[in-house]
Amino acid sequence: MTGTQTASPSQLRKIRRSIERFGVVEDLVARPHPEQPGSFELLSGNHRVRILRELGHESAPVVVVYLDDAQARLLAQTLNRTRGRDDPQAYGELLEQILADLDVGELVEFLRETEATIDQVLRELGGAEEAESALEPPAEPESKPGELYQLGPHRLLCGDATDPAQVELLMAGERATIMLTDPPYGVCLDHGWRDGLRQGRGSARSGPLANDDRADWRQAYLLTEAPL
Repeated sequence: MTGTQTASPSQLRKIRRSIERFGVVEDLVARPHPEQPGSFELLSGNHRVRILRELGHESAPVVVVYLDDAQARLLAQTLNRTRGRDDPQAYGELLEQILADLDVGELVEFLRETEATIDQVLRELGGAEEAESALEPPAEPESKPGELYQLGPHRLLCGDATDPAQVELLMAGERATIMLTDPPYGVCLDHGWRDGLRQGRGSARSGPLANDDRADWRQAYLLTEAPL
């Protein structure tokens, strides 16, 4: 039975790491196949089965249930959608206990959270967030490709949106909900024409816009795994 839940490549990697680290600790759920005698139909664990096969497992623990089509579909959705929600206070305390022994980098390899969201949970556990003192801006700010900025729960990267390694660095295992983009459009834009017209001569940004000779940005769109 085909499940309704999807998993991003980053989520599948985390499931894989969990199996490699802890082994198979959760049973699959299946029923005798209604149309193929001697076979079984999987109701829960599609992603795990795929990864187990990739890892070379020849068997896995399974709970077999005897249900008709309607009941089988109901059970499959129940298993996927009634996992409950974390109590914020209890979850924050649990994270604190885990982080007493493990590095946060190791933690995010297995959980859905990023370092930023874990930090936010722990801040909320300790009470209202303390106001952070504003940093004095440099006289001549300059960002370099590959620099990653952590802005509270947000992440900002000065990088190449078509570079898989840089996109992976920015996303840190997360999947974007939506992508809002305003890339160069291949028109060879040069802001120099503004100099001396709308503002004082020498104060306008001049020179062509980097990469504005490119019009096809599908490579960047595909790396986000997000709807546009």
